[in-house]
Amino acid sequence: MARSKPSGSGWVTSLRWAIGIPTSLARSKTRLAELLLITTAAVAASSPRVQASMTAWALLPSWETIRAKRNPAMASACHDSMTHRLAGLPTPVLPWARTEPESNADTGHLRSQSVVTIRPRTGADVDACVAIAEAVHDLDGYPVYLPTSLREFLVSAEAYGAWVAEDGGHVVGHVALHKRSTDAVIGLASTALGRPAHRLAVVARLLVAPGVRRAGIGRSLLDVAAREAATRGLYPILDVVAQHVAAVALYESCGWIRAGTVTCPLGQGDVVEEHVYLGPPSHRSD
Repeated sequence: MARSKPSGSGWVTSLRWAIGIPTSLARSKTRLAELLLITTAAVAASSPRVQASMTAWALLPSWETIRAKRNPAMASACHDSMTHRLAGLPTPVLPWARTEPESNADTGHLRSQSVVTIRPRTGADVDACVAIAEAVHDLDGYPVYLPTSLREFLVSAEAYGAWVAEDGGHVVGHVALHKRSTDAVIGLASTALGRPAHRLAVVARLLVAPGVRRAGIGRSLLDVAAREAATRGLYPILDVVAQHVAAVALYESCGWIRAGTVTCPLGQGDVVEEHVYLGPPSHRSD
């Protein structure tokens, strides 16, 4: 039986109806509308065919919602980029976007006009790292539980160290090496490795800005933190929420070995399943 289009106006109502998202679900998931907006706007801005079949300009005022509630800098830059593209004007470069790679005629490989560097985090980097954390939290739901602010989540006085990825003068990624995780995580890793807890180091707070993913930045950050652990005579481990499948795929593709899964409390009676990974043998201290 054909569905009747709901009353009401606006692209969210129309798009929700078109792809069959229940109204109750859309209302209960406030992030859903924002993700639909971002996805639809990106397609509309990059495809003339889509532009011809929909009123893309109607999407523009909705960016005000994201600008006010989420990441003002990111919303403003995306809004400006989309409006330029729809108007046929030169597109401004987003501050976290990588330069398109060029072909190297000598080697046949792809090379980038900008070089990503990994360096120790400084106090001047924290604001940029918080902005990336906000974008990652909105997009991926990481961290799943945040008892304090994102700034406190990133900056720990007990960390062995923290590093950032920098591309063209912009911070685009972050990772830290911590002394501890939850008792369940440390216990499982300690048993699997046959090493005491004080010989472990936890790779944590791995973040890559959404606009520069799939460029090897996460791998580079992961490698730097794991090597630092080995340099200190420690075994690198990490824990990841089981439902974060993209992160799980990254760790396993980098040679990390799953030791098992633990249940960790989140507070207020909630729990989360986390996989515990052991660093690759090449990154472990003897």
